[in-house]
Amino acid sequence: YLYTALKGEPISSADDIKKDDAVKACFDSAIANGMQLIPEIVLNPEKEWSEDEVAAIVDAICEQCGSDPAAVLLTTVVSLEEDEDEEEEGEGSEEEATSKPKVSVPLPLVSKDAAKRVPVLGSVRAVGGDGRMGLAVGSHKESGFKGCVLRCDCLPGYRMNPDLEFVGGFWGAAIGDLKSTKSKNFNFRSTFALDRDVPLEWYNYQK
Repeated sequence: YLYTALKGEPISSADDIKKDDAVKACFDSAIANGMQLIPEIVLNPEKEWSEDEVAAIVDAICEQCGSDPAAVLLTTVVSLEEDEDEEEEGEGSEEEATSKPKVSVPLPLVSKDAAKRVPVLGSVRAVGGDGRMGLAVGSHKESGFKGCVLRCDCLPGYRMNPDLEFVGGFWGAAIGDLKSTKSKNFNFRSTFALDRDVPLEWYNYQK
């Protein structure tokens, strides 16, 4: 169960997490219903986060939960306004949009000690194609993250194409492609097991 702290408001320090007084109740409720709560912390993208600051965030969210969660998800906000404008322009500008340089947001650094206490995951929103997702996942690995959560933004045109067969096929291909980045310390996280028929499982889940 994913819980976004402070309703998605970016934080600038670990002390900001203490403002969310609903974390403990949601954590206990998830446990009582047989689930594990994974808190998501949205980070201020204008700040460079050191290992000590990330460790302080992990300590703060664990304290708010009252116990160590199954994992902690760190997300850096990136404006999607330009991408939305490009989508509205149509297919003719798709190649030009792909060739435009993207704004690089420094990833927070995760120390080994922080990752040992709780697995720290990163959000990946890179649009699939030209190896962008694999590059984003690799960058998180180099920064010390234990895994990644691929968001719906990775699906090209996801706002306009709700077709389940297309969506399932995309994630099936994406998972297969990213399996090459798997190591004993860096695992790909997915809603479904890798050995299942992803389109069929997606369809059954929707039922």
